[in-house]
This record gives sequence, structure tokens and C-alpha cells, in this order.
Amino acid sequence: ADVYFSFEIIMRDIKENFLVGTDKKLLEMEQRTKKFSEIFKKTDLKLWEHLKRFNVSPEFYFSKWLILLLTQEFDLDEILVIWDPILASRHFLDYVGYLCLGILFSMREQLVCADFEGIMQLLQNTHKLNTMSVLKIAHNMFHELEIDEKI
Repeated sequence: ADVYFSFEIIMRDIKENFLVGTDKKLLEMEQRTKKFSEIFKKTDLKLWEHLKRFNVSPEFYFSKWLILLLTQEFDLDEILVIWDPILASRHFLDYVGYLCLGILFSMREQLVCADFEGIMQLLQNTHKLNTMSVLKIAHNMFHELEIDEKI
């Protein structure tokens, strides 16, 4: 029963990413991508500018990561570890955004030294990242930025 209700909550919340808004409102996915990009720019301007210089926009990686909830980025045993805090978060899609930042910051040194092709290869090959490091970065940023913003 717990698995069913967890799945139902995830599907209810994530469906908004696929619905067209009314009154010229941005789609939910566009809003999430914009928020992600703003937080990314605010937390690591140098890396953000480097990716922008090579025309690597968040739509190239963030959208996939969010839609699939990072299931293609890590091995199954690591997904179980990553999904634990996702499912525990009231704002789980926001938390996924911070996990995506954790991925970027975990490979920061390689990204800033890479050109477009290298960047795209790195962003598509995250299996070698230290999952606990990604989680730690995400957890710290989420609590520092999200929680402070809501207070």
C-alpha cells in the first residue's frame, strides 16, 4: 500500500510538467527549468557562464533528469539511495533540482575544462559519480537555499 500511495503522489505532482498552461502561463517544466537555471547561476556563476558559452542550456540535461527522476543517471542500487530523500521531501521535485546541481558541482572541474562535445559526454555519463557526494551537496544546498527562502 505504501508503494502505491507513494507512486500515486509522484504521478500526481509530476503530471503538471506535461500540461499546457492557460493564460499564457509558462509550462510547469519551463518554470522548473527557469528556477533551476536561476539557482545554478546564483550558486556557481563561473560554471553557469562556461556552459552558456558553449550553448549548453539546462533543457539539454535538466529536463531529462527531472522527467526521469534521475533513474538513467545512476545504477539501481544508487537510485534507491537517491530516491530515499526525494520521497521524504515535501517538495520532491524541487529536491530533484538540487540533486541535479549536486551532479553538476560533483563534475565541476571536468566541465570547466571541456568544450561542447566534452560537456555533453560528461552530462550523459554520470554513472561514475560518487552518489553520497551528490547527495551531500544537494542536501546542503536545499536546506541552505530552499528552507531559508520559505522562512
